[in-house]
Amino acid sequence: MKTSFFVRSVLCACMLSRYFACAQQLQPGREHIRGAESLMGTVQTPAGYPLQVFVTKPAEQTGTKLPILFVAAWLSCDSTEAPMGPTDGFTKLLFDLAGRSGFVTYRVDKPGTGGSGGPKCGDLDFTTELQAYRTAFAATAAASRHSWPRKLPCAAILYSAAGTRRGWSTCWNMSGGACA
Repeated sequence: MKTSFFVRSVLCACMLSRYFACAQQLQPGREHIRGAESLMGTVQTPAGYPLQVFVTKPAEQTGTKLPILFVAAWLSCDSTEAPMGPTDGFTKLLFDLAGRSGFVTYRVDKPGTGGSGGPKCGDLDFTTELQAYRTAFAATAAASRHSWPRKLPCAAILYSAAGTRRGWSTCWNMSGGACA
C-alpha cells in the first residue's frame, strides 16, 4: 500500500515537472467568448501522443486568485472545442461559465478526438482514457502555478467513462485533497 502511494506520488511529480513546458506554450484559441480570453495548446502524454487542451481565463483579470474549472471530455467522440459557438446546452453552460464566472476553464479532448492524437476515440479503453485525463490534470496544476494565480486548486467536471469514482479519487489525490 505504501509503495503504491509512493509510486503514484513520484509519477505525479514527474508529470508536473514534465508538463510545465507544455503549459507555457498556449496559443490564442479559435473560440470567441465574451468576457474571456481563449487559448489552446497540447499536452504530451506518457505514451507519446498529444492531447488538445482549451483554456479560457477572464478577459478582465483583477490580479486576484482565480479558481479553475477542469473539464474532461464527454461520452461522445466530439471535441470540447466550439469555434463556431455552442451548439448544445452543456457547451453553452461552459461558455457562460468561462465568460461570466471569473473562473479559468481548462478543457481536454479525448485521445483520437479533435486535435488529440493517440488511439481512435471509439477504440479507447477505460485505462487509456483515464491516463489521458490524469496527464491533462497534472498539466492543469503545473499551468496554474506558473501561468495565472488561483484561489482553488480546481473544480472538476469528469463527464465521461473515466469520470467514475475511480477517476474522481485520482483527481482528489492529485490535487492534495483540494479538488471540489
